[in-house]
Amino acid sequence: MHFGGTNFARIEPQIILAEPVKMNAPSIILVHNHPSGDARPSDEDFRMTDRIHECADVMGIRLIDHVIIGENGFSSVMQVEREQKEKEMKNKKRKER
Repeated sequence: MHFGGTNFARIEPQIILAEPVKMNAPSIILVHNHPSGDARPSDEDFRMTDRIHECADVMGIRLIDHVIIGENGFSSVMQVEREQKEKEMKNKKRKER
């Protein structure tokens, strides 16, 4: 668990992964809230998810997802990333035609 201010949280992979390592956890799910109420992932959420994902992989821990809680719902960073990549691939195929 890690805490931040009203509009930020400074998190480091070694802090996030310390407990799963101690517990010998095979996988983790990250969850945090956006005090703004907007559950959409920010650019920093994507960067941090990628960084933690890379570090977890090295340590043999599977990052299942990163969920963001907002005022009226939640979003999955992993799902949003997949959807963005799919959209980019479709756009690239259209341009190639």
